[in-house]
Amino acid sequence: MNHTFLKIIFPLILIFIVISLLPFHVIAGSAPQNQPEKPPLTGLIEQTPVQNLEENGIIPASEVVNTSRTMAMTGQYAKAEEICRESLKKSPEQPHISCQLAELLVMTGRSDEALEILADMVNAPAPTIRCLVKYGKLLQLRGRRIEADLYLERAVAIYNSGLVTDGEGIAMAALACWALERFQDANTLFREAVRADPSNLEAQLLWGDLFFEKYNNAEAQRSYSDVLKKDDQYLPALVGMGRTIHGSSAVKLLETALEINESFCPALEALAEIYIENDLFDEAMAKLGKALHTNPESIKALTLLASIFYLQENYGVYENISNEVQRFSPDNGWFYAKIAETCSRKYQFTEAVELAHQAIEADPHHWNAFNILGINLLRLGKEEEGNSNLEFAFEKDPFNFWTMNMLKVLDTMDDFETRRIDNFIARMHPTDAP
Repeated sequence: MNHTFLKIIFPLILIFIVISLLPFHVIAGSAPQNQPEKPPLTGLIEQTPVQNLEENGIIPASEVVNTSRTMAMTGQYAKAEEICRESLKKSPEQPHISCQLAELLVMTGRSDEALEILADMVNAPAPTIRCLVKYGKLLQLRGRRIEADLYLERAVAIYNSGLVTDGEGIAMAALACWALERFQDANTLFREAVRADPSNLEAQLLWGDLFFEKYNNAEAQRSYSDVLKKDDQYLPALVGMGRTIHGSSAVKLLETALEINESFCPALEALAEIYIENDLFDEAMAKLGKALHTNPESIKALTLLASIFYLQENYGVYENISNEVQRFSPDNGWFYAKIAETCSRKYQFTEAVELAHQAIEADPHHWNAFNILGINLLRLGKEEEGNSNLEFAFEKDPFNFWTMNMLKVLDTMDDFETRRIDNFIARMHPTDAP
């Protein structure tokens, strides 16, 4: 298969060299005897014989999908894929299983094959809403946004026609609205999905993810907590909760997730972010190396890796990763915006401004990039330009309370007096000004 990430082999070799040189304790779970005892769930799934498909004939699609999902959740990706392929050999016309197989392929860095499978599914006479949404989301990832919107709109239309009443289907309609930036509609539909089927953990989890993306940590935590009350080993919820908190508590949650599945990319990426924040670049590279071993197409892992090389001023490798990301996911503004945020937190404001400009150039609809640009322009003393970008960002994304708070601060400073001392600019209330 023609894989767009083959040219990134050399940067990845650097990662694994770094990993091999790290102290033993840094690479968690690198030796079998140091592996934590597997939870009961993992052991049960390992004992699930794929041969049952041959012994007992065709098992219900729902059982195949649920078993495959649980296998994947515990890091048994090959077995999760095998059970889907074996079932499809018995009976090819099983859209739910085909969709699950495609999701596994995306999860393990084989999106080209996933696109082929999903394309066949969505062009069938009556495609499932999940296939439509997953295809639309994957098209977005691959930079085919106009096409993506068509399939996402079809998914919403199916819901609006009254044909979708189950919790999973409603959650997929919500996900489609989210991808189309109809955030209020998505919120409403996630609420409906959870009411329709309170046992659907995916719907509750996705609702939390929506809150997290739209800067509402309190509601995100509530959603993740509701999931974990039902299943305290549900990895996406452990990671989601870990992202909403800080410090050792976050690390503990993420490490708990990795005890269940040491190759779970979201947990590895979240830990890498924490390590980068604390300038522990070697440790971050170790986690990202593992993530990329599972999914070499992970945009988040590649972005975090690129941010390390950028901060280390290894611009050659950074550019190599950047070019490959843009080939795989054209016009991906998130890549530059994420690195701009990292630079901003490292007080590299000039670099953050440059990267924010690149993010906007790649994707003029990446509203957070305008926020990042505005904040960092302010930090460089360019108030008028910074304020203009913040106002535009807030107009397009009124959910961003960071933008709102900064604009409020700027409003209160309208009557402040400006004092220039050498290279410093001070803004003071008239009663405090000398």
